[in-house]
Amino acid sequence: MGTSKSPPMVIPHDVLAVLQVLSPKQRQLVFDFAEFLLQKQRKSEIEKSADSPPIPG
Repeated sequence: MGTSKSPPMVIPHDVLAVLQVLSPKQRQLVFDFAEFLLQKQRKSEIEKSADSPPIPG
């Protein structure tokens, strides 16, 4: 069980409602930004896990 998968991203319903009224171009901007935030979060998690000793469990 070495690989830990991140939980599926849960999108609040109101966010979905907002996405539906956006133009395709605006929607793409939102998705690009979300992807950027996810990559940034993953990068910081990797750096954190490299700094700290593994948690026994």
